[in-house]
Amino acid sequence: MLFTQQNLNCTRCHTAGAVRPVGPDLAQLSSDVTDTYLVEALLLPSKAIRKGFESVSVVTTAGKAVTGRMIEDGPERIVLQVSSGKLERVTLPRSDIEQIVPSKLSAMPDNLVDQLAGREQFLDLVPYMMELAAADKTPAAHGHLPGGKTSARNFRASSC
Repeated sequence: MLFTQQNLNCTRCHTAGAVRPVGPDLAQLSSDVTDTYLVEALLLPSKAIRKGFESVSVVTTAGKAVTGRMIEDGPERIVLQVSSGKLERVTLPRSDIEQIVPSKLSAMPDNLVDQLAGREQFLDLVPYMMELAAADKTPAAHGHLPGGKTSARNFRASSC
């Protein structure tokens, strides 16, 4: 299945039941999430970053910049979850922090869908994600949601 393909690394960030996931748990999507929203999230991940998954850029007094998701914000230190090839936590003492700036970029890389084998895989991915969030948690059968190709066209994903 697409979601578990090594080259896409979806499960690295979207793991069901993870304590501090990097990305939203796709098995726990809210009921207002539509196929159109998911297509947009895949093609334009920085357009609307889901609450709680925003990144920050931290500049230290030594001039070092670190970007990640803040998972701890204490009076003495902050802890960032950083994805630089592998997931790691970076602890920064407050005394070493010069500036914290909210990032407008999603941790999900742009153009990730370009790694799919083709248009059919892209059109299968969104229904699969919708099925993950369904009550029975049964993966989607091969097929498309109504309007899937229209949604792909609307987001100029015709080359997928």
